[in-house]
Amino acid sequence: MAKTLLEWSGDQDLWTRDSLRRVAAASDYAVSDDDLVAIRKNVIAAARLSEELVEGESLDRGHLGISSNETRRTAILQLGPVENIDRLAPNQQLRFAPAGITLVYGENGSGKSGYTRIAKRLCRSLAADDLRGNVFAESGNARKVTVRYKVGDDEPIALEWDPQTDAPGVLQQISVFDSGNARLYVDTKNRVAYLPKEIAILEHHGEICQRLSQGSRDG
Repeated sequence: MAKTLLEWSGDQDLWTRDSLRRVAAASDYAVSDDDLVAIRKNVIAAARLSEELVEGESLDRGHLGISSNETRRTAILQLGPVENIDRLAPNQQLRFAPAGITLVYGENGSGKSGYTRIAKRLCRSLAADDLRGNVFAESGNARKVTVRYKVGDDEPIALEWDPQTDAPGVLQQISVFDSGNARLYVDTKNRVAYLPKEIAILEHHGEICQRLSQGSRDG
């Protein structure tokens, strides 16, 4: 069985656990220069076994934003009916399986991009698009989306969401990635923000190890 980051870190040296903790606590997982100096000193201390660690604090559940209870998975079950957004059919529902993969396909103009724009506003996305009204309908009509979602084993929740208001915070667990986001990552060299937190932390820890290794060769 694959280990979680927390389980894996428990088998590592204290300097590694401390490095992971510093990464998890840093903004955008980018440690400060002071943190990097401390990590380097801790690596040297661990290698020489003759110096005390600058600071050694292990990664724990709190650093990962995990409460005493495991974070419950959130899943969107349905988008729609939709009112006055693009030209999406007013009585149409786009349903998703609560687990596994849901494949949505259709011809150009069938509404795939419209539902994606809604999902990007509801959930976590590097860039969210404005939701446009139906240009063929009377202006001023209120826009509304019915959303059904499920948190853990709770009963599904149905919400009539106004795009002018904030979406439920729990939906931020869900990341939406499309070709528009891909262009932003490529063109502006943004970090892959949709990576799961544990993988992002481990990736940045690996970058620190590479920087320290390069520094030792240069020195």
